[in-house]
Parts: sequence; structure tokens; C-alpha cells
Amino acid sequence: MADKIRIGIADAHFVVREGFKAVLARDKEFEVVGECVSSDCIPGLMRKGIDVLLFDFDNEGNITLDDLDRVHRIDPQVKVIMVSSHQDPAKVNRAMRQGVSGYLFKECDESEILNAVRFARKGDRFFCNRVLDILVDKRKLDDKNDCLPTRLTKRELEIVDQIVQGFTANVIAERLCLSAHTVTTHRKNIFRKLGVRSTTELVRHAMSAAMV
Repeated sequence: MADKIRIGIADAHFVVREGFKAVLARDKEFEVVGECVSSDCIPGLMRKGIDVLLFDFDNEGNITLDDLDRVHRIDPQVKVIMVSSHQDPAKVNRAMRQGVSGYLFKECDESEILNAVRFARKGDRFFCNRVLDILVDKRKLDDKNDCLPTRLTKRELEIVDQIVQGFTANVIAERLCLSAHTVTTHRKNIFRKLGVRSTTELVRHAMSAAMV
């Protein structure tokens, strides 16, 4: 049997930690190896050799966004998934800049949380659609005076090429050996970067910019 995904939980709220443990215990793929209720116990949690950290900060300051930097200093390889009730665009964007591998809201269902852990372990990023919408809206505001050229990653350019050829997300996922969710995430990122709102606009932009 493959090695289990070792998971740590950093959240000040007892009910949330117990909820995570109950959900993760249903699948033998996961093992919760430790939990943390405040900034002070983060170093001890990180010494347990975790693969993925489920993390949230709280308004009382028990765990803060500054602790994300602390986590990465202690173990740069750990993958952090923010599972939060905080929907402030500034905080979401700050967490993104601090290198989280995923951002979910606590309203997300069990399957999204489990898939986020699996994706993070493989080195992929996973964000629920509501988070992506926040990021897109924030980028629109930030880019009003931004005249710098847009840069797409190699993977994003591959997906643009597939979209222009008329393939659906499911087909693109199969052709590029990705999940449909990953393709959808890339598609939203591409739309955000290029400032387009539809596939038609994307195709027009790609053709005029000689991207494909």
C-alpha cells in the first residue's frame, strides 16, 4: 500500500479540528499526525514530518497569517491548504502570495477538502470556485493602470491551444493527463490574466496575439 498522506491541522477552534479529523478518518489514504491551536505550538507540529497542513488564522490572533511564513521557514516542502471562513480579498491574496497550495472556504464539502489534500500532495494547486472569483475580481481592480505584458506559463499556453481547438475541459484533462478541476482552474487563471470573459474572447485574443 502506498504511504499515507501525513496531515497536520493548525486551527484554534476545537469543533473545526474535530470535524477535519472525522472527515479524514474515513479514508485510509490519510493520517492526521498532529494538531495545533496557537502560534506557539506550530514548531512542534512541523517536527512531526507532515506532508500537508490544513491551516486557518483567527481574529483573536491565536494563529495569524504571519505563521504561514513561519511554517515555510521550518519546512519549505510542506504543502499548506487554507480552509477558512475569511473571504476578504486582501487576506485571500496575501495567502496566495505566501505560497498556499490551496484555498477553500469552510462551507466547501468533504470531497473538495479531500481532493485539495490529494492535489497538494502531488504538487498541484486547488482552489474552490468562489476563491477564484475573488481573485479574478481583485485582479480586475489591480490591473486598471497596469500596462505590463501578460505572461502565461507553458501549461497555460498548452491549455489555450486546446481551447482554441474547441476541446472541452474534460477532453483537455484527458489529453494533458490532468484533472478536469485543474483544467478549470487554469482556464480561470488564463481568463484573469488576459482580461477576457468568454471562450470567444479568448480565441480572438489568442489569434490576434499569435499565441497559437
